Amino acid sequence: MKKVKVGYVDFWKDFVPEEYIFHQILSKYYDVEITNDNPDFVICSTFGNQFYKYKCPRILFIGEAFTPDFNLYDYAIGFDRMQFGDRYLRYPLCLLNTKDLEEAIHKTERPDDYFLNREKFCSYVVSSGGGVGDIRNWLYDRISEYKTVDSGGRFRNNLPDGKPVADKKAFQENYRFSLAFENTKFSGYITEKIIDGWAAGTIPIYYGDSDIKKDFNEKAMIICEGKEQIEEVIERIKAIEKNEETYLEVAKQPIFNRDSEVYQLLESNQLEVFLKNIFDQEPEEAFRRSSKHTMWGQLYEYRLAKWEKFESHPFISWLRKTKRKFFGLKKIT
Repeated sequence: MKKVKVGYVDFWKDFVPEEYIFHQILSKYYDVEITNDNPDFVICSTFGNQFYKYKCPRILFIGEAFTPDFNLYDYAIGFDRMQFGDRYLRYPLCLLNTKDLEEAIHKTERPDDYFLNREKFCSYVVSSGGGVGDIRNWLYDRISEYKTVDSGGRFRNNLPDGKPVADKKAFQENYRFSLAFENTKFSGYITEKIIDGWAAGTIPIYYGDSDIKKDFNEKAMIICEGKEQIEEVIERIKAIEKNEETYLEVAKQPIFNRDSEVYQLLESNQLEVFLKNIFDQEPEEAFRRSSKHTMWGQLYEYRLAKWEKFESHPFISWLRKTKRKFFGLKKIT
């Protein structure tokens, strides 16, 4: 079995490589050593800039609404609906938690009582504001005018004890509906929020990617395009709530259409194929980025690295936090 040294950098806090699908796939085919000391390949995310230190092939995994810069990375796994030879795979974040994804897929096998024995209306679990600005808050407030939405996250928590829920899925399983609002309305950007709602047996009320019906069964959710559609959304909620048969029909809908993009992606094991194509190569053969091959690519990377070093200075960070405090996230960019 081929031995491969793999590094992981710029991931979120408490990231454990062994717990994620990348390591699980690679371990099927290679003798994998996880090390950030002179790795053969490095898998990066978007929460830092340590990747600049690594001259080996770089594979970017995107967990946010962010389009990859292929001058800096050799390969990328992201949200954008695009093609770029063997260098890119669309694999949305919503597919990463395979346990919840499996539960969402198999919710159709649950008995009717699992759905009917829920007395509470709608849940909402959000850690912070920001993102799409005030639209999420506005939608939350308007739906709450019809019936109270129980917010169990750190943001706008309205539970009796005021504490964030310890188990999101257990919390959501008490409700018939859940608000699945993305942080950003970005084409292709679908996070775990809608899968969380389905895994808990709720009917998600979704705001985010306008093309989500390309990936998931629109009959299994209520899609909210924005403020102009809110009355239609509330009427749809009412119609489902008042008719037990309609509620069950929606709640037990499969999450995929057989011809959906994401279903085809999973059925053909494209993530496994993509990673194997990279790691079957010797590192020197796997380079694709321009900063490895051209003077202009090297200069581009050098300038970006210098700029990011400047931006990470404590004084600049303090200025940014101060600006955010007074003007909010929308004024930062």
